Amino acid sequence: MVVFLDRYEETDDILIETLEKIEPIEYTYVLKDMPFLPQGVMSIYEYYIAKHEKSILKEKDLYYAFLKSPEFWQVKADGMHGAIYDMEQKKATIYVRFPYEKRYIERVEWLAESGNVYRIDYYNRYGYAYCRAFFNQEGDIESKAYYTSLNEEVLHINYSNGVVTLFKNGYVCEILPSLEAFEMKMLKEMKAESNTIVLTSASQIQKVMNLKMKESCSSLLAMRHEEDVRFCQENQIQNLLKTSLLIFSNTDTVMCNADENYGEYRICYVADSYPQMKGNADALILTTSDVLYGIETLVELLPKVKFHIAANTMVSQKLIDLSQRENVCVYPQIGGKKLEELLEMCDYYLDINAGRELYHAIIRASINSMLILGYSNTLHNPDYLLEECIFKENETEKLAEKWQMLIQSEEERKRLITKQQGKAMESIRKIVR
Repeated sequence: MVVFLDRYEETDDILIETLEKIEPIEYTYVLKDMPFLPQGVMSIYEYYIAKHEKSILKEKDLYYAFLKSPEFWQVKADGMHGAIYDMEQKKATIYVRFPYEKRYIERVEWLAESGNVYRIDYYNRYGYAYCRAFFNQEGDIESKAYYTSLNEEVLHINYSNGVVTLFKNGYVCEILPSLEAFEMKMLKEMKAESNTIVLTSASQIQKVMNLKMKESCSSLLAMRHEEDVRFCQENQIQNLLKTSLLIFSNTDTVMCNADENYGEYRICYVADSYPQMKGNADALILTTSDVLYGIETLVELLPKVKFHIAANTMVSQKLIDLSQRENVCVYPQIGGKKLEELLEMCDYYLDINAGRELYHAIIRASINSMLILGYSNTLHNPDYLLEECIFKENETEKLAEKWQMLIQSEEERKRLITKQQGKAMESIRKIVR
């Protein structure tokens, strides 16, 4: 099975693990040019460059201080990033990628004497500039060129007329009228690597149907965005391609119901393997607001529970005051490593925050073996919760009573988390039965 993604998104590692439950994945390709992708995932641009690569490459990051520059020019730290100077004149800005403290190069923006950017060099996971973008004096992009590690140009995009030129051994081998034509060429070529292709957007479906590939391979539709689901349902794409429509359950598709009579299934993301429960009473809440239903009562009734409340912004005085309680910790501007630590540390997730969901919290809680509890009026993704773990807004004491029982009964807690994980697997079992 070959999976196509328009771009690599935050939960796509879980998407790939979930699709593996249905059929082994041979390759995962991304249509957007993205150089730093996980192992086993590559963009169509990296795929095309690799076809012309004459060297055996090993993954390595390029430290900003090791960037080659003309003699007597200097590479210096410049705040979070870096820069190249000729005496006192700044020649380029070096942008590093996350984690920023390691100062590995993502791109270098070269400056004209006017201070305008005239070229951007993009680096990849092999530590060389695989792509250069060229700009005119007005700051508009004119062209992009892609290179092998030996600096051999293999692909050129002219943005003034949209023409894409392909090279082989230094000579023009093909001219395509548009970027879309290049994408369609890659789709057709990559499809040959498997009998089953997984399409994840409406635009991919349209390309495949234009290529008249529907008779020559089996397809699977795995949609994660409402607009793509609606496109499939309104045009009965699953019937045209004689396949199933998998509607991946997240906050964007919460309004998209599935009808199994028409080959539609709502699919929860599932992990390749679930970690063991940590054996504590710690609970995590990720929130974009300070409206946490019943939080004061829960904190009061459950003194043995450590409540970890994390926000992606600075927090209000209300949460600061709450953090004075012995069993409450508040984390403003959460992200990165600290967020992962909290997900790995806690055994419970509380879905009690008003407003939007933060960092795909419910999905992450599910795959981290956290038992999810919440109120019916605050649920962000009910597909991942057990009915017995959902309470009405005025049932805070009942929620606390249930929670206290779970703290006292390890056996009951294990039973519920096993049942919660089993619920996530239900739709997949229907497909592979």
